[in-house]
This record gives sequence, structure tokens and C-alpha cells, in this order.
Amino acid sequence: EHGFDGGYTIVKDYIQEVRQRTREVFVPLHHAPGHAQADFGEALAVIDGVERALVENTSNFSFLVVCRAFLYISLRNNSTDIKKNTFGKKIVRFLLLPISFFRLLIFLVERCDVLVVAPAQHRNLRVGRVKVSKHQDSLASHYSNTGKRVSKLEVGYDELSFADFNSVNFDFLLDLMARSVHLSGEDIEEIEKVSNLVAHYLQEKGISTENNLRNNLSIWLKVYLRKKKIYSWIAKLKSVSKVAVVVYYHPSTLALISAFREKQTAVVEYQHGIQNDQHPMYNHLQTLSVVSPDSLPNRYLLWDLVSYNRLQKALPNSDLFSKNIVGMLWFDYYKNKLCQYKKFNNELVKLDEKNVVLLALQGFPRYFNFDLISVLKRCHSNCVILVREHPLHPLSNDEKALYFSDEDYIAKIDFQMSQENLEDLLPKVQLCISGFSTVCYEASLVGAKSLFTHPIAKEGLSEYIDNKNIVYADNELDIARVLEKFHFIDVLA
Repeated sequence: EHGFDGGYTIVKDYIQEVRQRTREVFVPLHHAPGHAQADFGEALAVIDGVERALVENTSNFSFLVVCRAFLYISLRNNSTDIKKNTFGKKIVRFLLLPISFFRLLIFLVERCDVLVVAPAQHRNLRVGRVKVSKHQDSLASHYSNTGKRVSKLEVGYDELSFADFNSVNFDFLLDLMARSVHLSGEDIEEIEKVSNLVAHYLQEKGISTENNLRNNLSIWLKVYLRKKKIYSWIAKLKSVSKVAVVVYYHPSTLALISAFREKQTAVVEYQHGIQNDQHPMYNHLQTLSVVSPDSLPNRYLLWDLVSYNRLQKALPNSDLFSKNIVGMLWFDYYKNKLCQYKKFNNELVKLDEKNVVLLALQGFPRYFNFDLISVLKRCHSNCVILVREHPLHPLSNDEKALYFSDEDYIAKIDFQMSQENLEDLLPKVQLCISGFSTVCYEASLVGAKSLFTHPIAKEGLSEYIDNKNIVYADNELDIARVLEKFHFIDVLA
């Protein structure tokens, strides 16, 4: 058509190269659905030729919180399509139903002062024989040390979480129970109104083009409301003075929070990661400081003054939202409670005579800066580049071979021996590199230098970037200068 006489292969190879090098991998978080300026309050949309208020006169602000959570979680996973469970997983879960029922009964009769809630998928760290949910267990230990009786509850499920008895999980049973919960015509009308208008607005603005968006929003809202009714029943039977959650915007957690807050129970959220200004579940919450939807926590426990000031701007009304700094509890919990279970790793001793670079991947490849590759390939032979895969998003074998093959590097490439060794590994690290991961923050706490490479860090974590211990660079030249400064590569003439 245009006179090009090349073949398919050369075009395919060129596109593959461009995709690997393009800066388009940097998708600013503020472009993601869930961060639109219509999440709360009033925005206008033209529907059938008539301009009207988005979610006009809605009385259920909690629905808007659920919509925002849905959009954030699903877009972070690159799709709003609801994932289907495989037949094998369904069979396993049905076989484990008696365990779920037994755990629910024990949970209801067990007396406790504080209920600590976290997603089941966070129990992904094994230290020796102990399977750990990093922030849930450290927060539970924090309350136990003050003399409180603590129960731990996990929401969401997989077959592994049911086989572990470090905490309680009966979410699959609740899902089945929720199917029998009747929703009134008024509830259905409100759900359809919210999902229709939110989906229409997002598609009109080009934020989402998926055909299933409206339907999936409607499903989430119905599940939320049904599970809230189940949790309201549980809240009446379960007497607790405080509910403490990790990741408040998990779909089941939103329903649980709403149920317990209606019972006038204090709900606390503990900071589970370094929350930047671009995080759509923590910024632009000013409008909620007045209405205070019951699906939001009303108390917050934070790591440091930066997080405190950030949340103070987002939720300025202290009468409705209290905030306290407790520090990062994980390090003390690991040192005082878990060290006795860990296995000695000889590989860590071998790092003592090496210059160690820890590359902490997060949301690969979407949030990975590919300018790093060419610079890391110049690292000296006495360096070890440890690639730390995200526990929930491991690399495929093809990705390892394409980007992190040992043959392409002067330095030794190694994949972190075990997630349980991260806390022992960090003191041996000279430089930690990530897009905007909490691992860089943790490394800086134990004396390592840290390099952020993603614009989200520049825009949202500027208070942490001091250009001394924590630096920022997002292009090949500036990244090379940082590694030259820290003597990992030679200065080019």
C-alpha cells in the first residue's frame, strides 16, 4: 500500500525493540481510572444529550469508595475483567468448606479486644517453618504487647490460605452465604445508577474503553452490599473494641469496615507501604472529611512524619479522622519474634566481600525503567546484582532470559535466594534500586543508598528524596551518574 518491500520478520523485530526501549512504560498513576476527579463529590457528564451530575443525589458515598477501589485494583492489574476461578480451585475450596465453617464458629465465640484484618494473599512470606503476613502479624504483635487480646482475620482466599492456621479465613464460606442475601429494589436501582454513570463518565473521558466495565462495577457493588449484610450479622455477634486493617481498600475489607463502623466500632488502618502522593486510594480525600463514608477507616497508624503530613492534607478534619505515628513495626517484629525460626543461609556470607546492588522489581514491566538495563550491564565484576521479584508478580522464565541473563552482564546476576532473607540481606546492600518500591525505603532505614527511577517517585515521594541517601534518576545518563558516584561503574570519557 505504501511501497514498503520489507518482510514481516523485520517489522516484528523492530517493534519488539521499540517496545523494550520506549518510555511509554511509564504510565503516570494519575492517568489510571480511579484517580479521576469525579470519584467523590459532583462532576458533570453529557448522557443522551443532557448534561447531568455524575452520581446525582446519591446518598451512598460508600458506593463511590468501592468504585474507586475497583478501578484502582483492576487497572493496576491491567484489566477490569473479573477473573474466573478455575474448576480445580473451586473443588479445593468446596472440600475445605467444613474447615471454614469450623473457623467461623471459633471466631464468633472467641473473645478479643482488637481484630486485625489483612488480605489473605499477603501471607506470602515463609521464615523457617512459620508462614508470615508481614504487616498483619507485626501489627497484631504491637497490640498484644500492650496487653490486648488479639484475633487475626484474613479476607479474600486461595487454597493455601485455607491450609494455614496462623490466622482465621472463612471468606469463601461468606461468599457462598452472600449469594443468598436479598437486595431490595432500591438497592439494585442505586447500584445500577452508580455503575452506569461512573462507567459512562470514564468511557466518555477515554479513561477506560472496556465493554464490561459497567457490568463489573455493578457486580462489585452487589457483592460489597451483600457481604456488608453478612458482616453486619457477624459484628452483632462478635464483640471487639477496635478493628485494625491492613489495606482498607480490599473489596471484602470495605464491607467489613462499613459493618463495624455502623456498630460504632473504631476502625484503624495501619500503613502497609510507602504511600506516595499519586496513590489514588489516599489522595484527593478532602471531600470525604465532611461526609465520612462508613467504608473508610476513621483512624490511621502511620510510619513517619512524611506520611502523617500527607494524610493530614488529604483528611484535614481531625474530629472525624485521627492519625498517629507508630513507626514501621515490621523490623522489630522480625528481630524479636521471627529470627529464631529463620534458616542460616551460607549465600549471605559470600556477599560480605562484594558490592551488592538490590534491584527491587515492582509491577514489571509496566513500572520498570528499561534505561537501567544498559547501565547495570556496565557494573564491575566484583558486583552482585540481586534481582528481587515482587512476591505477587514473579518474572517468567522468558523475561529472566531476555532481560537478566548472566551472560549479558559483567557483574554476577542472581535472583534473591529467598524472600525470608530480605531483612538479613538489606544491611549487606550498598545500593537499592526500584521504581517506587517500599523496599528502597526499608533499605534506607538500615543505611543503604536508594535510587528511585519512576516518575511516580519524583511526583509523589519528593519528601523522601534528599539527593544524598535517597536519589532520583529516570534516564540512562542520570542513572549512570548515580552508579558512577557510588563506584559501581567506571566514568566514561
